[in-house]
Amino acid sequence: MSVITVTRPNNISVRFTFNNSLLAVTMKQGDLSKEECAAIVNSTNNNMKPDGGLDSVLHRAGGHFYTNQVMTMSNRFKGNSCPTGQSRIFLSEIGNKTPFIINTVGPIYSATEYQKSSLDLISCYYTSLSLANLYGLDSIAYSAISCGVHGYPTDQAARIAFDSIQKYAFNVRDIRFVLYDPNIYNMFVNEWCKISEELNRPSFIPMPTPVLPRSNSEINADQSRTLSSQQKQEILSKRLALSENASTYNASTARSSTSTSTIVSRYATVPTGNQIEDMNYTSNEVPVIKQSTLSCALCSRCTVNVLCDECSTLKRGGVFACILQRLKRAADHDLESLENECNAMIPVLDLYPLTFNPAKLFDPKNTQYQRDPIGEHYLQTYCGKAWRTYLPVEIAGDGNCFYNSFITLSPSSNMTAIELRARNVIELVKNSSIYQKHYQDLSSCLDNFENYVTKEMVSDMMYSSLWDILSLTNVLQISLEIVYPRVNGGNDQYAERLNRKFLMINNGQSNHDIVLLWSSYNKLSAVRPWMPNHFVPLLSLPYGVIKEKCDVIVNPSNEQLKADGSVDKALHTVAGQFYTSQVNTLCGRYTDSIPCPVGRSRIFLAESNFTTPFIINTVGPVYSIEQSEQSVEQLKSCYRTSLNLSNLYDLKSIAYPAISCGLNGYPVDEAAKLAFEFIPKYADNIKDIRFVLFEPKIYDVFVREWCLLAEEENRTNDVERTVIISTDSNNVQSDNSSTKPEESVATQDDHEKETSLTMPNDRTTTCNNEMISKQKPQTKFKLIPDFPICDTNNACSDINLTDKLMANAIRQMDLVTATSMCKVCQESNLSFKSTLLCDNCIALNRNDLFEKILNRLKQSTVNGLSSVQIECEKMSTIINLYKFLYKPVKTFDQINYRVDHVAKYYLQKYCLNDYENYRPVTVEGNGNTSLYNSLVILSPLLIDSITEIRVRNIVELAQNLDTYQRQYRDVSSTLEYYLVNKMLNDSNELSIWDLVGIGKILKIHIRSIYPSVNDGENNDEQVKSLNRTFTNINNTKHQITLLWSHDLKPNETKKPWIANRLVPLLSID
Repeated sequence: MSVITVTRPNNISVRFTFNNSLLAVTMKQGDLSKEECAAIVNSTNNNMKPDGGLDSVLHRAGGHFYTNQVMTMSNRFKGNSCPTGQSRIFLSEIGNKTPFIINTVGPIYSATEYQKSSLDLISCYYTSLSLANLYGLDSIAYSAISCGVHGYPTDQAARIAFDSIQKYAFNVRDIRFVLYDPNIYNMFVNEWCKISEELNRPSFIPMPTPVLPRSNSEINADQSRTLSSQQKQEILSKRLALSENASTYNASTARSSTSTSTIVSRYATVPTGNQIEDMNYTSNEVPVIKQSTLSCALCSRCTVNVLCDECSTLKRGGVFACILQRLKRAADHDLESLENECNAMIPVLDLYPLTFNPAKLFDPKNTQYQRDPIGEHYLQTYCGKAWRTYLPVEIAGDGNCFYNSFITLSPSSNMTAIELRARNVIELVKNSSIYQKHYQDLSSCLDNFENYVTKEMVSDMMYSSLWDILSLTNVLQISLEIVYPRVNGGNDQYAERLNRKFLMINNGQSNHDIVLLWSSYNKLSAVRPWMPNHFVPLLSLPYGVIKEKCDVIVNPSNEQLKADGSVDKALHTVAGQFYTSQVNTLCGRYTDSIPCPVGRSRIFLAESNFTTPFIINTVGPVYSIEQSEQSVEQLKSCYRTSLNLSNLYDLKSIAYPAISCGLNGYPVDEAAKLAFEFIPKYADNIKDIRFVLFEPKIYDVFVREWCLLAEEENRTNDVERTVIISTDSNNVQSDNSSTKPEESVATQDDHEKETSLTMPNDRTTTCNNEMISKQKPQTKFKLIPDFPICDTNNACSDINLTDKLMANAIRQMDLVTATSMCKVCQESNLSFKSTLLCDNCIALNRNDLFEKILNRLKQSTVNGLSSVQIECEKMSTIINLYKFLYKPVKTFDQINYRVDHVAKYYLQKYCLNDYENYRPVTVEGNGNTSLYNSLVILSPLLIDSITEIRVRNIVELAQNLDTYQRQYRDVSSTLEYYLVNKMLNDSNELSIWDLVGIGKILKIHIRSIYPSVNDGENNDEQVKSLNRTFTNINNTKHQITLLWSHDLKPNETKKPWIANRLVPLLSID
């Protein structure tokens, strides 16, 4: 009996049937993008951006939804979204007959490194088939990976494909190779026929196909072989010919790249000439089309563009202030004039793209978010139980509370209340008939359209109405859920009609879900009927597992993947509409079957602004005593599939809740034992595994069971496998510690004692589990209590629900991930003297240690702001160990200080007479160097602390970046850019950003004086913005005065004059 049966269904296909299994492989010549199967494998590059050829064709076939997923991951992970040899699975659009597209990165063949190239190619097949098996797919289609411009020898690639598929196909029964190039097709068919013939011989003993080195002549020929631009153009044209519209490809095909709130279309053309040498997704730039208007849209001056040269120099806020003023002037005439003015302003809006990235969770440590007690009263007393886990954010009652709510939610955006109001007026007036028709059911709740728009809506700081809500959904591309308190009882028509979610009228897909509460400002009203006069946004309180900063969070869901649990709903809220749309799309693919069976897992992308990039949905079993064995296997499968997906994506940290231990009724002690014993088998390269547990009872049971299992493990196993557990996350023993394993295992009595006496972050239980295999990395387990810590003598039921969740949120933010490596050098194990530093770093003097910290912060700038913020968060725990006291001198001492005569000239001639009795002190350096020198010269005991003050300033700004950017919105440059590109890169520049955080870390007030050198104070914006006192600490007795100066006199500098240094001023009294 033959091992493989070879048949030819037609002239352009060959079928290989493996008789010892159900596997069938079909070779066919054709168009891969038109193949109908469960998954298509797309051979792409490391950043996964389409770069022409088949990759671009598959992006068009997969649709915008597929491209959006790829671009989101590419933008998040920059140039290494998918390393060579790995694969990533994505969803195509609903209309596509192939539900999944698996991106894989094949190797660029190197004759001198043939073994590495072969291993990478094998890995492509292994990872793609593993994903197909984890998703339960039965068919998959490939191209000839790496056989095109990557130069892999086709005969060797065909043999590697045969061996890999035979080993890793498992439950994938239908595998196809759809090959466009006739030569590659014939080579694959010939090689597979040869292998089949050899296997079918009775005496043949199957051996692994070796990847042999090529001869010197072949290597030289391979190294000398290059493709000319013309040859590459011919190859690309052949690939493009496989699509139906290839003949018109260069004229009619469009691609799009989607950002958070704008869609930019780019028209693709066939690259020619040297363009083929460096093809990328954004190589075809949007052509600049000048507006052929005769007058400026704002001032009516003659111009060839939308705005004249003078108006185009206005800041964004000034432009929209002018727009709103013009709209109001037009509204004073009549509605028709307002409509004409709105149409005239539309081209101006296009010049200023609108970005909106709202917060999803209430951050108790963010000083920008203050609880609104009045709104909280209405929410807790007169609204449904569904809103009990939300908190209202305090908003100023200045008439712009509706628009300020959105600005507060998105502090990093550059919009203002005036801009939102202007955009909203234009949107509503432009589509007035559509809105009035669409919301006819709300006619009794709506004001008269013409009166409201022309008399109230166009005026700044006028209270908003229901009309503002209806149109802003389209302006910001959001869904807006309104919560209206039932203060007036059950017969309130406003509560009946306004408690609803408002969607975009064009049925577009919203980017974010926002919740607003109708409230009252300043007081609780006893008047009935009650009418609201204030808006406040609602933010969800965080569940601990969704606040974990790790690579992936595991979300316990159901077979239909519908958000029905507390953690599940919270994840859909904070991970954003993009995550929800992926889940809904997957469910839409399985209308007649189950999207995710029990025990299986599915991986999704979160929105780019969510701290965790991936979310894995897994379906735990509903426990049944009669089917307990089946429940055990299903729970094991949840851990196995979720960990396998994490390993395929090369993720290093994962956070779990207690799967199935809630409403599904799985016994907690059995679940804890299963997790402890089963997870290490599949952890592989995952170094950090966390269990974040909300219920105190579940947490206590997990700790008890893990302590007992760890004690048993340490007692019975040899030294190669040691489990050490401690209820204090900062006291994790290493395997080479002199302490015996049994001595470091906490008993249940010890745990209960510590529970009632220690802080919440001291209750984190850590278990280090080093696998028997020496090649596997150390895996750390953490048990984290995700619940408020109460005094054992007082019942938690006496505490208000909101306060309990607030306590939980604050506790969760204080958790510090335990590590066995030094946080500064990341090279040595922790010293037994410290939980943060190694022996070498402890031995450093204070200044050298902060130099080392500064160097780590500089290195983090390579990966942008997020990397800097993460590094600053790590370093802050070390910085807090070193107490810092700043006591500046106040009077000028002629013995210790010298007068800076250039600065004195600026002080006396260009500053107010209030400083006649002050003298500027000479300091070294310009730019921010002069600032730090000024600070230490005023406090001689800190003469060696320049680097430390600089580090503390950087960390303070990075950790509170959004707060400072909002507080100093008038500053032209962004703090993000200045922090990454200037402050951390030894720039000799000086900005207001250098000063804003200093007062807080030194606990002082800083009086800043800027000379009026540039023709008087009224004409110098720097004078207006920098003549101020920076007060970040209220209770302080110290204040210092700093003068902005220059190392040259005014007649020796360029115009306009700009200060390049700071010097301190001291009183001579």
